[in-house]
Amino acid sequence: MSSAFFTESTAANGVHLVSWTNWSYGSIRGATLTISRRDGGLLIAFLALFVTVTGGATFRTVSYGLHQLLSSNIQQDGLYHQRQAILRNSGMGLRGVWKLICMQFAWRGKAKSIAIRVIPLLTQGLLNIGAFYVASVFSSQISTSTGSEVLLSSPQCGYINPGLDDSFTDQFSGLLPYYVQLAVASTDYAQQCYQINVTAQDCSTFSKHSLPYHKSTGVACPFNQSICLQASDAIQFDTGPLDSHVDLGINAPQEDRFTYRSVLTCSPLKTQGYTSLQNGSDGSVESQVMNYYYGTSGTEDLSVPNPYTYFYPNYLDLNITTQSQNTQDYTNRDLLPRLVEQFCAPGNTDPASFYYRDQPVGALGCTQQFQFCNPNLSDGTGCTPLLGFYSNFANPNVTNGLWKTAAQDTSFTYFTSVIGVFGFASTNIDDVVASLGISALLARNSLGVGIQGPLPNNQWELEVEHWMQASLSLLQRTLLEQAAGPFTEDVYPWLAKPQDAQDQAQCRRQMIRSTDYTSFSILGLTLLFALGGIIIILSLILEPLVNCIQGRRGINLYKRMEWATNETLQLQRLAHEEIGFGNWTETTSTVPVTKIGDLLAIMDVSDQDHPRLGRPILPEAETEKESKATAVHDEGVKVTPAITAASHGKAERTEGTTAIEHHEEDQMASAATVVGPDTLEGTHSTAASHDHKIGSIPVTIHDQGSAMKPRNAEEQTSTNSGSILEEEATQN
Repeated sequence: MSSAFFTESTAANGVHLVSWTNWSYGSIRGATLTISRRDGGLLIAFLALFVTVTGGATFRTVSYGLHQLLSSNIQQDGLYHQRQAILRNSGMGLRGVWKLICMQFAWRGKAKSIAIRVIPLLTQGLLNIGAFYVASVFSSQISTSTGSEVLLSSPQCGYINPGLDDSFTDQFSGLLPYYVQLAVASTDYAQQCYQINVTAQDCSTFSKHSLPYHKSTGVACPFNQSICLQASDAIQFDTGPLDSHVDLGINAPQEDRFTYRSVLTCSPLKTQGYTSLQNGSDGSVESQVMNYYYGTSGTEDLSVPNPYTYFYPNYLDLNITTQSQNTQDYTNRDLLPRLVEQFCAPGNTDPASFYYRDQPVGALGCTQQFQFCNPNLSDGTGCTPLLGFYSNFANPNVTNGLWKTAAQDTSFTYFTSVIGVFGFASTNIDDVVASLGISALLARNSLGVGIQGPLPNNQWELEVEHWMQASLSLLQRTLLEQAAGPFTEDVYPWLAKPQDAQDQAQCRRQMIRSTDYTSFSILGLTLLFALGGIIIILSLILEPLVNCIQGRRGINLYKRMEWATNETLQLQRLAHEEIGFGNWTETTSTVPVTKIGDLLAIMDVSDQDHPRLGRPILPEAETEKESKATAVHDEGVKVTPAITAASHGKAERTEGTTAIEHHEEDQMASAATVVGPDTLEGTHSTAASHDHKIGSIPVTIHDQGSAMKPRNAEEQTSTNSGSILEEEATQN
């Protein structure tokens, strides 16, 4: 039976949803939110989106601060204005960083102090991007930091108490199959998950996929030397103190925890002197039976002194002659043959060698001891003696005063009731092996057609270690079963549910791992949403707040206006307005608008290396009409009318106006398509400058001695359409 069977049963019986405290991280860090896997996936996706939005808000806030810091009302070069435009529109995100990189190369040799003016911003942008990409990745750690741990909460929580129905028939028809299935599932789990470098998905059910232990070989035999096959040929497994919270998954603060320790020691036993040969029931020597005599005579009368047949050390710290069998806790199993002196059976023709056992059965004796400690007390005063399991309760003085809190005492008592089912079965190794029978042996995996395959000389040690692993696995599974409820309703008549509040609290303390649910750190969620919310709100209110303060104090007007006009739509407005297109309003808002019906300039692409904004090319009939129109500015400035496409090297203005000679054909093509205040005298006013474009960053190189000629507002004229020019020509 696979562990998946029990995992599905657990999920069906219930997991504590919403908030709880994982005491692995304390009361603050351990605050945990558990939701279904579907809802958890949605929350994780939202967290990633929230971090992205927070990153964008941070970029905008940083960009605003840098833009204000670098703003200057002194005449600056093109690199300054492009840098300000990038800060205003691209921010310090990936797009802004890429443009800064392009700017660094485009302006090389064409502007002063490029590195000082660009690299600090580029570094800041890269740091911002890196920080928030890391934050986006680690936002998922809000879930994975708590792992897939969930807290069980089932209405069927309880432990098996055979005394609730002591009918022999009922117990062996209901309880026995239940325990056998638990033992088989635990053994399968141990074979799969108690190995080195475990990666199987089925091993992720318990708080720890396996409980630790230390193996020692060649230790002293735990029995009297007269019965041990060899004095120092025993093997011992010691779990050390297993923390009830860390190892067993019983969720509790430090002061309410206890530790559990199990020590298993096994040694091969002598058979000579402890056997008798008995003929078969028909008296025939061909069906003889070998009887082995170890341990008690079989009586279950607890008032009779222990009828032992060999001596062993007093592990109980009590008078051995007065203790009953049920308190001795040792195990004898005649399951594993031991080849003391192997010999080869002679054969006549077959050269192969076969080995026969020198004894019908090899005997193995084991002792298993337990110890419970209060980890909050100093060494030597906070532990019970190393005793048999039931001996820890035979004398009340053993645990009297050991537990300092009521929750600790309740947790210990409940734990021992769960793992040591009095009078029927337990997680002890003898009950595990008894439940498994022949399937407890690993050697069966190489047994077939009556022949046992080759086995290593330490096979018996491997078998005992396998039993130890199965016992620890059964301990883990039993704790899960009591919290989630039995996987079968057949054992409900023996299910002892908690009656008082403290026992009921134990039902909500068992942690397991489950992929059906997702747990989040409430502290992590709180910090993320709080800090992210502050950053987002700050990015929204910072600009209007600063504008309000500066406006009331009458300071930094240029900085505010530059930030407003460096916005993409405002830059577009400035470009069209500068060449006389559009009657604009909302010129300091986010979105500038024109009057209804206003048409704007289009792109002049006659020079593909230097596109410009210009007037649309009119149809031929409209061009003839417009060629007759003239416009004159105030103070006698002549306005060049639209010129038709010229192919003969010159163009004439109609109605007696002075002819404008053009000697270069490319100048005529440009003048024929671009008409506006900047095309005075039939050519561009910036003839002394040359425009270049490197990558996506346009740069301007001015000739020595050239100067910027400011425009007067009065020089602007409305040239929105050919009809307006005709009207002006008629008036003139």
